Amino acid sequence: MSKPKTFRLWTLEQTLLLPPSAVDWLAENHLVFFRLDLAVELDLDVIDAVL
Repeated sequence: MSKPKTFRLWTLEQTLLLPPSAVDWLAENHLVFFRLDLAVELDLDVIDAVL
């Protein structure tokens, strides 16, 4: 037995089908990009060991 398809309602006021990318509206030197780069370099083994 297959699951029936469901569709989301569409309205004329809907201007975007997908949310805008933050890269499109943030400045190239925005703090969020520094934080993303920093998060990749963090050693979270101590935190993971507690959890």
